[in-house]
Amino acid sequence: EHCLVGSTGGCVEPHILAALLEWEGKTGGTVVYVHKGANSFTEHYSAFKAEVPRPDDPTTDLNVDLIHDLLKHDNVTVCGQALSHCVGSSVADLADNWDQSRLKDIILMENLTSPVPGFEAAGESYVASFRKRGITITTYDFKSKRRSLPGAPSQLEGCTMC
Repeated sequence: EHCLVGSTGGCVEPHILAALLEWEGKTGGTVVYVHKGANSFTEHYSAFKAEVPRPDDPTTDLNVDLIHDLLKHDNVTVCGQALSHCVGSSVADLADNWDQSRLKDIILMENLTSPVPGFEAAGESYVASFRKRGITITTYDFKSKRRSLPGAPSQLEGCTMC
């Protein structure tokens, strides 16, 4: 039931939802939820475009508006499931369409994602390619609530994609 609309797998995990609602209350900001995968004739792992965009369905094309919105932020912190598929495809598509001088501003929280069992090599391959491109790979320390980066902000600041 992972990602199946109407199932618990299609909902935001309760602890993450609580943190998002707390953030909205503290900052006055609004969490933007991006829906994907409404076309059953193509896989839509990435948050930005389908694996095979369909000419008859613009929702499968690259979501340029979303990328432009993300570029307005100092950084984009990425976490979620699954590294081997949705997260990996999303970060790759974002990086391909991002200001190449700012790739370090895409931050993958490696310990806040995991591959689909049996696809660990795909997840590792994504991380290796992201490192090579200059994307920031880090972890989150749950005790201190800090990124494991020298000089990094103390909280998950900027724009966060899960």
